[in-house]
Amino acid sequence: MKILISILFLFLTSCGLDIEGNDTQEQDLEQRQKLNQEYTPAVGTYLGEVTNPSKRLATRTNEIKIFITEEVKGTDNYGKPRVFPTLKAYWRLFRDDGQESIGCMLSAQYIEESSSIVLTTDNSTKANTCTFSMNGTIIDGVLEGDIYLARGYYGRFKGYLQEQE
Repeated sequence: MKILISILFLFLTSCGLDIEGNDTQEQDLEQRQKLNQEYTPAVGTYLGEVTNPSKRLATRTNEIKIFITEEVKGTDNYGKPRVFPTLKAYWRLFRDDGQESIGCMLSAQYIEESSSIVLTTDNSTKANTCTFSMNGTIIDGVLEGDIYLARGYYGRFKGYLQEQE
């Protein structure tokens, strides 16, 4: 009888783990869909200029490309990676001849309810050689916000949606 109870216990326990694994997969799928839906309004390529009344900046084209990529965020009960969408951006400043002068990979946070976006230097990549931060908004296809670089305030960016991926 003890053996039968032990076998029954093991069977039920293993079924419980399987069910839990399925629940985690379903929750992850729901979370992925939710994140994709939240990020989509911000995604796109914004082209514009930076103005700074206190500095005599040469007018140069700036581009901020906001996109969704995938990132591993831990593992599930079976040791498999849990992959979720994450929002990233790339800022480019162009020289007068149209060539890229500075480029910087950015982490992004978008809050749909307030249309606000925060872009900061993505420290997960060693390729970054710049320090960048921007607090702004995206309203009706216009990305606008203040940019700070390593030396302080750089200026106010106003860019217009060129293409939405």
